[in-house]
Amino acid sequence: RGKTRGGIGALIVGETVVSADSARDDNYFDFSIPENFSGMCEYVEAIKESDPERLALLELVHCGESGGPGAEKYRVNEMTPETMAEIAAQFAQTAFHAKRAGFDGVMVHMGHRWLFGQFLSPAVNQRADGYGGSVANRAKIALMTLKAIRERCGEDFLIECRISGRENEEVSYSDEEICEYARLLAEYADLIHVSAGVYRDPMRSKMMSTSFDAHGCNVEIAAKIKAAVDIPVAVVGGINDPKQAAEIITSGKADLIALGRQMLADPLFPEKLEMGEGDQIRGCLRCMRCFPGPFEEAMAELGGVFPTGCSVNPLYEFPEYTELPQAEEPKRVLVLGGGVAGMQCAVTLSDRGHLVTLLEKADVLGGILNFAKDDPNKADLKKLADSLAAEVRARDIDLRLHTELSPELLAELKPEHVVCAVGSSPLRPPIPGLDGANVIAGMDAYAPGAVPGDEIVVLGGGLVGCETALHLSGEGKRVTIVEMRDELAPDAYRLHKHKLRDLIAADGRITVCLNATCRAVREDGAEVETDGGTRFLPADAVVSALGMRANPTQALEALCEGLPFTKIGDCLQARKIYDAIREGFKTAVAL
Repeated sequence: RGKTRGGIGALIVGETVVSADSARDDNYFDFSIPENFSGMCEYVEAIKESDPERLALLELVHCGESGGPGAEKYRVNEMTPETMAEIAAQFAQTAFHAKRAGFDGVMVHMGHRWLFGQFLSPAVNQRADGYGGSVANRAKIALMTLKAIRERCGEDFLIECRISGRENEEVSYSDEEICEYARLLAEYADLIHVSAGVYRDPMRSKMMSTSFDAHGCNVEIAAKIKAAVDIPVAVVGGINDPKQAAEIITSGKADLIALGRQMLADPLFPEKLEMGEGDQIRGCLRCMRCFPGPFEEAMAELGGVFPTGCSVNPLYEFPEYTELPQAEEPKRVLVLGGGVAGMQCAVTLSDRGHLVTLLEKADVLGGILNFAKDDPNKADLKKLADSLAAEVRARDIDLRLHTELSPELLAELKPEHVVCAVGSSPLRPPIPGLDGANVIAGMDAYAPGAVPGDEIVVLGGGLVGCETALHLSGEGKRVTIVEMRDELAPDAYRLHKHKLRDLIAADGRITVCLNATCRAVREDGAEVETDGGTRFLPADAVVSALGMRANPTQALEALCEGLPFTKIGDCLQARKIYDAIREGFKTAVAL
């Protein structure tokens, strides 16, 4: 229920398959069963709870080649007209159940190369009968289905059609064809919802845009579709900035903005805008934590263990804390460190009624994320730091920048609890020459002019090393990545990892040296040991991306002896943003 707040005009309950054989796995729920129908009614109640005027829609899908049991998946058979009519009836029946439950309408999923998208795509539809060839023929099953829904549910029932404006595949339909398709759908539909891509390859096809893709990546084709139809058009695709959303609408490129992952990152996106708190919106990082990829492939690669939660929104995993419990006995809490962990902890502590002082030794909040200001592909990381800083400043928190804890300050503040979030620093293994003047830490390599020369060696092919190599290549440098493991970026979330590998493989300025260990750094390069022996890599500069280590806290613990002292974030163990924000939140809730 906590996810339904936030000034949302319409909320869509996603991926409701219309029959058992249309499901991706076992996610079919027969809504003719009373308890399942009751569950559908509860969805409507939750959606309408905070705003009775909000529209409640149910997404209806047939997964096509991605549906069916076991070996039947990914097989495309030529469907008979009788089966098409049966599927249209299944959509209409499920839509009618939705109407009875109180939904205002349905969103019929016709994109991502699920069933209707397969019929539309020339890469799949090779039929020579009346259901192949022209766009009108390929659209017949879609129109049959929409007609059946309209006849069963009436004119006052909303029908939204989600389509892939572009599949971003080598063989696909043209912009002119998708516009024609949208015009045909508009005979029955009330709204066209423009997405992109195909389910089987969500990253490369931009079904799920990554941090390397433009925000609003579907706006151009949405504008073409809007010009072709006389019904409203919605657009989705990496939109996390209210200014961009406003520009899309005011410029007439689309009528509505659809937010997917962004509403996981910050369900209060519209509400914060209405209240003049747009600077406090937490933007989706498009880190791919919440979506590891096509279920079957991700299940196999990850051994069935999927990441949980959202990197920037701790409430996603703890909906019971949407209304934070107020502290029974407010305490004076001192938070050391203004990175993401410290800021999240300070904000949550303040919201619970504690008296919070936040110390940061630098002159700006954000901690390690401030390195991102010099890389356009990491702009969202800097925005996260800025939005958290805005949240801190909007509260009654005693913020002291350029300040470190001293015995005198400790005596002045008299805290009853200390939370330590002093972060991490680059790891420097005992490699000869690693402390040389030609060695730059990975996070420091983004500053303009920080890495001299044209030939660069990057030590470490994890997430930081790979992203740094791409950044340096973007500056025109030739880069060699040295990684001791047999793969790149194993620490990245699955789809982000695959994107990094694709970009590196396609980059003619980057060379990868796997199963290699740096034995020494010299002024003119690095000595590397591989299975084939020792080799020398000439370089004008060496970038060290060999990991991070927790900053020492012993002196602070000794200074605060006798006080409750809790460590969170990277000073506990260097990890990801998700861990830092989650620990900051959980610690604050527990005090």
